[in-house]
Amino acid sequence: MQSLSILTSRRALFTLITISVLLTALISTAANAESWELRTAAHEVKGTRDIESGRLDKGIRILEANYGTTPYRHKVAVLTNLCLAYTIKRDYDTAMNYCNRAVARGFGVLEAHNNRGVLQALLGNYAAAIADFEKAGCQGECSNRLAVTGNQRMDVAKRNLNRAQSHHVAQQLEQKQEILVVKLERP
Repeated sequence: MQSLSILTSRRALFTLITISVLLTALISTAANAESWELRTAAHEVKGTRDIESGRLDKGIRILEANYGTTPYRHKVAVLTNLCLAYTIKRDYDTAMNYCNRAVARGFGVLEAHNNRGVLQALLGNYAAAIADFEKAGCQGECSNRLAVTGNQRMDVAKRNLNRAQSHHVAQQLEQKQEILVVKLERP
C-alpha cells in the first residue's frame, strides 16, 4: 500500500510539473509574441524627429549636444528621448542612466517611466517594470488638459503593463518549476 501511495505522489508531482511546464510555455509564447512600446517625450526637443525617424545616432548627437542649453523644464524630454534611443540601440547601461535621470526629474515623466519599464522588462526585471508602467499609467499628471494625449500615453503604459504582468507570471512559474524539480530529485 505504501508503494502505491509513493507511486501516486510521484505521478501527481510529475503531472504538476508537466502542467507547470506547459503553462509556462504558453504564457511565455503569448508574452513574447507582443512587442514593447517606447514613447518619445510629449514635449518635442531638437533631435526628437531624428529619433522618431530611426536616425538614432544623429538624434543622440543632437540631444546630447543641446542638453546643456535646453531650458530646465524641457531637460526631462531630452533625457527621456536619450533613454529611448539607447534602449533601441541595446546599450542598456547608458539607457538606464538616462532613464533614471529623467524619472528623477519628477514632473513630466510619464514617458520616462514607460521607457524605463520597457528597459527593465528587456533586462528581465519584471517587478520593476510593472512598478514603472503603473506610474506611467497616470502618476497624478492626468488632467483635463491632457485628456486626449494623456489617454493615448496611458494606453501605451497599460499595454506594456499587461505584457510585463504576463512575463512576470511566467517567470514566477519557471521559478516554482525549478523548486519542484529540486524537490523531486531529493531522495
